[in-house]
Amino acid sequence: MELSRLRQLHISADAASRPGRRDQHATLKIQNTPSGRKLHLQNRAHKPRPLAEQLVSLWKYDLLQDRATIEPLFEDLRKWVHVNDAYWHHRTSDLDRDAPQLQVSFQLINTLFFKGKLDHVDLNWETKLIRGSEACYGYVERLRHGKIKMGIDPADWFEAGRASPTTTILGTLIHECIHAFLMLYSCCQHNEPCKKDKHCNKALARTIGLTGHGEAWIWLAAHMESILKHQTGLDIDLHIHEAMKHEYEESGSYVHWQMFSHYPMDMQELVSSFAATATQAENDIQRRMQGQSGSELQQYLEMDEVDRLRQVKELRKRVQFRRVIRPGATPAGGNLRASG
Repeated sequence: MELSRLRQLHISADAASRPGRRDQHATLKIQNTPSGRKLHLQNRAHKPRPLAEQLVSLWKYDLLQDRATIEPLFEDLRKWVHVNDAYWHHRTSDLDRDAPQLQVSFQLINTLFFKGKLDHVDLNWETKLIRGSEACYGYVERLRHGKIKMGIDPADWFEAGRASPTTTILGTLIHECIHAFLMLYSCCQHNEPCKKDKHCNKALARTIGLTGHGEAWIWLAAHMESILKHQTGLDIDLHIHEAMKHEYEESGSYVHWQMFSHYPMDMQELVSSFAATATQAENDIQRRMQGQSGSELQQYLEMDEVDRLRQVKELRKRVQFRRVIRPGATPAGGNLRASG
């Protein structure tokens, strides 16, 4: 992206606003100060996709224009991983002693990527996490007064088959940080419609997603993973493939082909391969639903909308997606199990 394009961070958050209608959503603004750039955001006031796009533009600008500030932070993160890998290989988890270690990495990520805008997040070690009916490694939850609670399970440190247990927990932490950012500043959530514009809610399943892994989350996660890999050399896995699969099964949403070229080069195959399979699957599901006859057709016509959606979800869960091995990644990977 050209430098002039990166500087256009004060433009309207919605380039496609309807003529004659004043957009009530807030716009991400940046202030240059002696101590660095500061973000000005309003709680629950920004359209999710433009917010994600503008934040990524800021990251790219920093990489081009502010390397003297951010490179030491990337180096601190890399050192933190290596020091803790050696530390964790020789002992078992002690929640009271190890929680501050997690806080160090959280503050580095908060400073590097979110400019301190996650200061309202309360981060805690928690064991045996259950969200809904499934176990998970991490979660975020909205509290009162604009606060967010984030829980991370220390069992993630000891994920089998990982050469670096610390990068495993770091991947989960960053995965949840993206959820926390969108939960704090996006105008809507899957269970909380936008109060500024009813039209915003029509795109909610695509932009935020029913599981929180819509376009905005995928956009931020893909760029963060790519940047971290290139700037630190660490094999950070944010479990994007699993997140996209989880979202597709629930909402049928996936990245549109027109967006492929805007993703980092090392992430384009991941999103394009997934979208190709999902597109074919949706066509097959539609043909199957329309091609029913006899008793099957009668049964289908008698279903209410909830039962029809349930049937479609079951068909989506049977879709087999090819897992793209990320450059520099280990095939062993790790399970998603991060709720968001």
